[in-house]
Amino acid sequence: MVSVRFLRLTELALILSLFIVPHAWAGPAQVHISQADLNPTLTIDQPGTYVLTENLIAGTNAPAIIVITNNVTVDLNGHRISGMLGGEHIIINQAASLHGLTVKNGSIRGVFPGSSTVIAAHGAGNVVADLQIQGVPRAVILGDAATVRNTTIRGDTFAYGGPGVALQVGHRSRLESVVVKDLMVSGSFTGIVTGAASIVHRCRVLNSVGDVMTAIQTGPNSVVSETEVLSNASVGGVVPFFGVVANSNSVLRSVSAVNQMGIGGSGLLLNGPGVIVDAFASGNPGNGIQAGPGALVTRSRTHLNVESGIVLQGSSMAYLNESSRNAADFGVGAGIRTTDRGNRIENNVLIGNLRGIQLDAAQNLVIGNRTSQNIQTNILINVTPNHVGVRRSVTSSFSEKNGMANLYF
Repeated sequence: MVSVRFLRLTELALILSLFIVPHAWAGPAQVHISQADLNPTLTIDQPGTYVLTENLIAGTNAPAIIVITNNVTVDLNGHRISGMLGGEHIIINQAASLHGLTVKNGSIRGVFPGSSTVIAAHGAGNVVADLQIQGVPRAVILGDAATVRNTTIRGDTFAYGGPGVALQVGHRSRLESVVVKDLMVSGSFTGIVTGAASIVHRCRVLNSVGDVMTAIQTGPNSVVSETEVLSNASVGGVVPFFGVVANSNSVLRSVSAVNQMGIGGSGLLLNGPGVIVDAFASGNPGNGIQAGPGALVTRSRTHLNVESGIVLQGSSMAYLNESSRNAADFGVGAGIRTTDRGNRIENNVLIGNLRGIQLDAAQNLVIGNRTSQNIQTNILINVTPNHVGVRRSVTSSFSEKNGMANLYF
């Protein structure tokens, strides 16, 4: 017969096992990394956390760290990994079929010429966080579902050979508080590139130069918010500059493009349907905002752009925007301009532009706008028919200096 004392001891053992067993399942302990572990490369083949105990210098033409397993964290622990002068290599490399690599908490310094890429991790679900990266035009390449946060990528005082992309991530990725700045590339250069359905939040591209420059480019179905591109330039001759380029069904919210250089292009470009809201575009070498077909531009401001403030590319709407001093000094463009038919321009304020509203396509509806003090004309219609103002159908070329003619129905 089983005693009560034995049963109680058995219950106690079971209860204790609930606390003891999880420790038996725990992953490997932290592994420390020092310069002695690079011979010339450290290969990580077991999941776990790998922590630097000192600054590391990568060997010539060999990665410092190669990751060949899933679920690895490389914690720089406040230290730096540096590329070696003249070395053409990837400093941290992960195979494309893997996932779950995190690199965080320190700095990585490429050396030019050399150090082609700082981090190449083409697998899914990788994370780069709290890093300072310097000295390469192609810094970080990640796969789908990547996360990059609190990271700065910066250049040196000389030009790198292009083409270059400072940060490239795949579909369904999230970027937050990423800064790309002070990069000069003698070739085409893009600061940030994302795949489809990605989020770019509170990111900045500053003071960077390429022969053909695009600051940020996102795939379709993406969101860009509270993001800034400032004082970048395309310098390869008669070439355009593009600040933020988003593809169809994307949203740009509280995004600004200010004081860029080049010939033509757009500060903010939305290719296809989507929304631009609470944006600011000023001092761009082409158009401030260009959107459509099928786009909404609302509550946004454009000022002092070389060409038009807002360009609608068909079946789009400009509502509650302010455009001032666009094309005023260069003789090309308007506060709002249409290039294809079927747009609605309503309740906008257009002051001091070369032209207030310019319609270069038919079947547009223009109502409720305030147009005044525009240099050549307040409303210019080059293609007809269009509908302007109070039940007013315009069927021949038309130029209107009186902004009060454009009222509500």
